[in-house]
Amino acid sequence: MGYILLFIVVLVVVMLIRGANEKKKLAEQQSYITQEEIAKDMADIVNTEDASERQGKIAEWNKEMEEKTAWLEADTKRMQAERARRKAAKEAEKQAKIEFKNRNK
Repeated sequence: MGYILLFIVVLVVVMLIRGANEKKKLAEQQSYITQEEIAKDMADIVNTEDASERQGKIAEWNKEMEEKTAWLEADTKRMQAERARRKAAKEAEKQAKIEFKNRNK
């Protein structure tokens, strides 16, 4: 009876390992396909566009990146101000506790 259970457990483990390996191989094949498709699409874009169209797109991308950079810088400044405000509030709270203790002595 023990050997039958051992055989079943080993069989299940082997099947799970095989399934995981097949799933990994399938994922790798799909990633290679997408990378090949991306390279093909990029080659098509480069071959079909004029230089002026490419420069226009590059200028548009640069503008978008500048907008994102400006937004990120503003967000960073906002976060720094928020941290400074919290730190000041914490310090004020500590000072208030000290003053309260000193008054009650």
